[in-house]
Amino acid sequence: MLTGTTPFPIENAWAAMHARLTADPVAPRKLNRELSPQAEEIVLRALQRDPAQRYPTAAAMKAELDRPEQVRVTGLGERLQEPVARNRRWAWKRVAAAFGSIITGLLCSRSRWSAAMPGYDNRHSIVRAGVQDG
Repeated sequence: MLTGTTPFPIENAWAAMHARLTADPVAPRKLNRELSPQAEEIVLRALQRDPAQRYPTAAAMKAELDRPEQVRVTGLGERLQEPVARNRRWAWKRVAAAFGSIITGLLCSRSRWSAAMPGYDNRHSIVRAGVQDG
């Protein structure tokens, strides 16, 4: 391996697939300073999301690997976006807000349902049977 790590250093397969579809890989020269700009260009071209921008065949990629001095450096590595780190500190607040929204929705739907049922008293179900408290 050129860099000693995967292009998307993620902890599980689902996160790696999502990163592959939505994020840029880490620039190979950031991970290995000894890597030439031409080698980085070859790697990043092979990792392009759009198949039309990748090598058409393995033979075409091998031809560039055999003669890296002829590879035109376009600066793909410099245009990569840094991965956005998720802020775990706010994760519990998002979960609490979602849970609160669900509970509020359930309570509102129950009050509307009981208002639509004329003989229903949600305080005491015994009232419907004709028995009343004192």
